[in-house]
Amino acid sequence: FIVSGSDMGVGKSTFLLSMIGKYPDNWGIGILDQQNELQAGVKYPHKNVITLVENNKKNLAQSFAYLLKTSRDVMVVSEITQPDEVSELVNAALRLNAGVGATMHSLSPAEVIPNLRNLMMKTSMYNDKTTAEEDLANSLDLIIHLRRLSNGRIVVDSIHEVIKNEIVEEDLHMNDPDKENLFHRLAVKYIFDMLMGHQYTLRPVVQFDNCRNDWIFINRPSDKYISKMMRYADGDLVSQVMEDKAWIN
Repeated sequence: FIVSGSDMGVGKSTFLLSMIGKYPDNWGIGILDQQNELQAGVKYPHKNVITLVENNKKNLAQSFAYLLKTSRDVMVVSEITQPDEVSELVNAALRLNAGVGATMHSLSPAEVIPNLRNLMMKTSMYNDKTTAEEDLANSLDLIIHLRRLSNGRIVVDSIHEVIKNEIVEEDLHMNDPDKENLFHRLAVKYIFDMLMGHQYTLRPVVQFDNCRNDWIFINRPSDKYISKMMRYADGDLVSQVMEDKAWIN
């Protein structure tokens, strides 16, 4: 997941730290923190946390490699500011079981992946935006955007699920007329990708409503995301949470 926000001091690091606190105590957590701002080891002394502060003795790739060798389940970047931080975080996300987390400045959730993609394109690992976006879509599940209200209160303004645009496997087993439709859709998708370059869709899940002063549950998360969550949480609990919400769509 990425925690984003456009305002300074909107609480991105605080929110990230609270998310780290929810990880099981037996998980290995690796943190790359430019200024040791999170202080996760102090906040959670009982957790298996290793924090590396950026210095001139280890570059980013060496730091990530060290954390991977120390059996980390989760990799965290306190705040994304450099191209190599994104590419190494994506590399870790594609290799780790439980995933990655980070914060970054962004005007809105819509700018998060384009900003990350543009940073990745500045590294030697990526030379085309399609591959960069595909890897981002495979690496990220959620974009959690924070906002400060006019009264000074800070809220989670929205949560979007990142869904990779792809043809589902069932489409490959259609009868002939349906296959013609599939080929048509593939052609349309190819043209769309060439024009727009988007390899992902942002699916709104939760949105804060100013009038209600409460959150609205817009779309149920995808079955793929729910299935992934069931690897780490009780399946009945996950199902109950999904059923208890009044999803609009």
